[in-house]
Amino acid sequence: MNTRQKVSMNRTKKVSKIRHKNLKAIVYHKTPRRLLPMVKRLYYKAIGFHDKLLKRKTLVHFLHIGKTGGSNLRDTLSTCESTVDMLEFHGHGCRLADIPKGQKVVAVVREPESRFISAFYGRQREDRPRYHVPWSEGEKKAFETFANANDLALALESDSRTMRSMAEQAMKDIQHVRQPLCYYLGDLNYFLKREADIFFIGFQNNLDADAERLVKKLKLPNLKLSNDPVIAHSTKPNDKSRLTQEAKDILAKFYKKDVEIYEYLLKKYANAG
Repeated sequence: MNTRQKVSMNRTKKVSKIRHKNLKAIVYHKTPRRLLPMVKRLYYKAIGFHDKLLKRKTLVHFLHIGKTGGSNLRDTLSTCESTVDMLEFHGHGCRLADIPKGQKVVAVVREPESRFISAFYGRQREDRPRYHVPWSEGEKKAFETFANANDLALALESDSRTMRSMAEQAMKDIQHVRQPLCYYLGDLNYFLKREADIFFIGFQNNLDADAERLVKKLKLPNLKLSNDPVIAHSTKPNDKSRLTQEAKDILAKFYKKDVEIYEYLLKKYANAG
């Protein structure tokens, strides 16, 4: 292949990437909710076919699980032009079940209790300072009722039926809280069936080191995550964010499936090559 052909191919891939993003926006916003899972699967299968035509060496899907440091990792990887050839970045609505079997997947996960705390306070401040996503009506009601994450967790087993009902509804209304780990990866049984498609699993509490390992595995130039807390979309824990032991025990039961798959991932993928 001569230089002109290579330039043409690279331009085609870049334009293709833009078209994928535009098409994805149409798919996500114009499709009735009940048909969205089926349309998503057809869309990703189309991407796989298109990639074969372009003869990509590797196509890896980046699942963006909320409150795991995915924004920082995505932004860092996006600075490398080589990722155009191999990475397909997805939003929070994409799950492992949406990716066709045989296509590789990257994801970063987080301990369920820690993720719950981060999601609660992140949405309480409307995702500031990096973003500003106003509350939904459900979130507004939830944060007017529960001033902190500990109160919400305790209310899940309140003696008051009304309070339990309000807590259960809040768990369904708060963004990221309502999308547990098993929403993205399925339960452990499903994950094991798809494990051959897992290219890389990283961990939020070890993100710097895991990002370096991922970069090496993708054979990309050396890249570093931003340590700016705004760009990293992170905040330091404080006394307000601590949970009582009773609240922790309640969350462990509530997130039983998440705990099960997270412990498996920790044993299998932590510090893996």
